[in-house]
Amino acid sequence: MYGFQSRYPVPPPKLGQQNPYLTTQPPPVVPSPTPIPSLSTINGGGASNAPHITRQLEQAQASRQSAAPHHHSRISRTAVNLGLKANDFTGPFGSGILENGGGAGQGPGSRYGTPGLVQARAASSQGSFRGSGTPSQSQTPAPGSTNSSQTNVAQGDLQEPKASQWTTLDLGGMAIRNLSKELFRYTFLTVLYINHNSLASLPSQISQLRHLVQLDVSGNKLTTLPPELGLVVSLKELLAFDNQISTLPPEIGFLYQLENLGLEGNPIQEPLLSIMQKEGTSAVTSYLRDNCPAIAPPPEREWVYVEEETGMTSPDSFTILSYNVLSERYAPTSSYPYVPSWALNWEFRRQSLIQEVVGYNSDILCLQEIEYGQFEDFFQPELREHGYEGAYYPKSRIRVMAEYERKYVDGCATFWKAAKFSALEKHVIEFQRLPMEREEFRKTDDMFNRVTLRDNIATIVFLEHKETHARVIVANAHLHWDPQYRDVKLLQTSMLLEELKRISRTYAARHIPHSTNSSRLPLLIVGDLNSTPDSGVYEFLSKGAIAANHEDFLSHSYYNSDGPVIHELGIKSAYSHMGELAFTNFTPGFKDVIDYIWYTSGSLQVAGVLGNVDSSYVERCVGFPNWHHPSDHIPVLAEFRWKGLQNPAGGGSGAAAGSATATQLSQVAFAAARDIQGPSLSMAIGRIGGPGIGTRK
Repeated sequence: MYGFQSRYPVPPPKLGQQNPYLTTQPPPVVPSPTPIPSLSTINGGGASNAPHITRQLEQAQASRQSAAPHHHSRISRTAVNLGLKANDFTGPFGSGILENGGGAGQGPGSRYGTPGLVQARAASSQGSFRGSGTPSQSQTPAPGSTNSSQTNVAQGDLQEPKASQWTTLDLGGMAIRNLSKELFRYTFLTVLYINHNSLASLPSQISQLRHLVQLDVSGNKLTTLPPELGLVVSLKELLAFDNQISTLPPEIGFLYQLENLGLEGNPIQEPLLSIMQKEGTSAVTSYLRDNCPAIAPPPEREWVYVEEETGMTSPDSFTILSYNVLSERYAPTSSYPYVPSWALNWEFRRQSLIQEVVGYNSDILCLQEIEYGQFEDFFQPELREHGYEGAYYPKSRIRVMAEYERKYVDGCATFWKAAKFSALEKHVIEFQRLPMEREEFRKTDDMFNRVTLRDNIATIVFLEHKETHARVIVANAHLHWDPQYRDVKLLQTSMLLEELKRISRTYAARHIPHSTNSSRLPLLIVGDLNSTPDSGVYEFLSKGAIAANHEDFLSHSYYNSDGPVIHELGIKSAYSHMGELAFTNFTPGFKDVIDYIWYTSGSLQVAGVLGNVDSSYVERCVGFPNWHHPSDHIPVLAEFRWKGLQNPAGGGSGAAAGSATATQLSQVAFAAARDIQGPSLSMAIGRIGGPGIGTRK
């Protein structure tokens, strides 16, 4: 009757009377939407013409056009169907998606392995989803239907994916309100789209996706980002357009590789707003990083006893610490961009280093990467106040350095408590010079071009215990750092052990004239060997032999003989009783053991070692240095007892008698440094012949 049917009957109008039910009413007043905040206009920002702001606006506009379910998957599939290569396809964000030009001409659907893109779909009314291992058609809800993912993508029954099949996951435009913790089992993901959903927060478990390069959370209801996201240091692109974010957690500053931070369409507050407008992403992350409060310090590292307390008197034991301190010259911001600038500052770090080293109260200290100027002006005076004397040798390049450059040369410094030990001998082993002096080595191009160019050294000190007259040789070594030169590290290790054998005979002849087995002296080899426990260096040290064609020689032939390379020192790692530490060097790109304390098991016995850094603390860190660790290394520390040492009160006094009892050891021959030949450098306690400049480790 009136063009529609009503649930209730409508009385007909009287003649000449307008039907009140059909009277045209003005449309209801709908409040105009709140303008989307813009980085180019908020607070009258004058940065609208800046290139990084222009890119922000372009990318934000493209993002608003990609709100359909699985938009990126569809674009990717279209490219594949058209036979386009990944690097030929320009995605919805067009060119220049990264602020610094890293993705120019490539869209986010194609930069990180387009053919492997996965289309995830809502699978049931419970909101579960499965990730397909191969590309498939997106499941788009029919018009007018209810999207089953409106509840959660939680409690999902996920099929375990194979990392080799795909690394990108697109959950965009699905009206998802929650993310399942199962999603974060996909630790191999490099690209994750969860844009244009209904997420009010991101779970802290997102930190488990440590390989993410690109994360898009645009078009949600986020008011902040989780601090744990700062642990995903592989991120280069973080898009958070059109949310409700007003500030960022300072932990985001640790995303040191971040090139593009998309914040357009958020009510960003000062000072981040001005920083973003004027300088862009890198300035924002730097500001956040430098203003990030320190996390709670870790508990003290536990002492691990290797042997039960035996009631032995204290004179038969001593402790030794090895620590790569990370020299000032090797720690520019460009090499450690994840570290707050104040925490990387040398004045801060050197005070923290002294406090840490002195706090362990070790009898012997072996430090690597000590610059000549720092030894002379800081470490030696500071440690002398705490009762230490020391010997230092810089790397061999010192001979060719100009006078003003020498203070920057790093080397190895060994300190000992003057009240407990006296130094009988001090020497240096120069790995650069030895190959030309040794008959067993071939004088090949590889020897000249690979080995003799590396000027690493080892500082050797022969110490005598003042009370017991027991003696020990301490070799403080720092091997070449580059993993592409594993052959050089093996050769340096071989030369170190052989030289220690030679010098051990010399020491014995000078200081134990009546000994019938003059080559058997207790030996400690400590330092930064830049070799992991699965390396050829570790195998050689622990097993006493290594094949001349071992893979770590990298097919280079250095020896005149084709037989195995052998040493007979009988050495073990101090940590072999409990297994090596979880790590001794920790950066975002590397976390492993490369610092050691090796000892002759026939003459010395391990009493205890310093344990791991607390694992829960490590999980909250991007890497070292940081607030509580002044170096990218951690110190290793062990306590030893001399075997066969008699109580001095029971008889046997004097250097010769004490040494004889202390050196009834295993069949081990030890190395020692030789005096430097050629241009002499006077380097004894408190004196160094001037350092030089070089590359790290």
